[in-house]
Amino acid sequence: MSTPYAVHLKASFTGREGVSVHAIALAAAWHRVEGAPPLLASQANLPTQVEANDVFLRRTIAADRIADVWIVPASYPLPPPVPERLNIAHVAFETSRVPHDWIARLFAFDRVWVATEWGRRVLVESGGDETRIDVVPLGVDPDRFSPIGPRATLPETNGRFRFLAVGKYEKRKEIGRAHV
Repeated sequence: MSTPYAVHLKASFTGREGVSVHAIALAAAWHRVEGAPPLLASQANLPTQVEANDVFLRRTIAADRIADVWIVPASYPLPPPVPERLNIAHVAFETSRVPHDWIARLFAFDRVWVATEWGRRVLVESGGDETRIDVVPLGVDPDRFSPIGPRATLPETNGRFRFLAVGKYEKRKEIGRAHV
């Protein structure tokens, strides 16, 4: 039985934040999906590893049966798409406008994946082709997070308004500005 296609995932897998977290989560979730095509991952900033894995894929699978998926921040210098392959850019950005030169680089690819409808809307409003954008939500590890588990009890607020922000506490997210 031949494999219909294989996926070559190219991303940063070394960090513990941002795009690295997305790439690691996607690769982990991919392997849990029954019947998913084979996935080969390469560290995007190691050209020799990317090329070695490309050579391996070309020797084992027909070129038109390989999908290249790059998971990168929108500003990352994307390489040119590989002819005869399905080329996908999975991008993350946190702005309400995307510069025109980023749009041109992203839409040199066959498909552009974003994690949210908001991301899709930003790309379209910035000039992206809405027919080539797919929303691929970020996954959740069901072994770690479960809506069926025990409910947490929140502390007494003594009548004061409180809110919960879930995410990494870092300067660029300006969580400190939320103090009233």
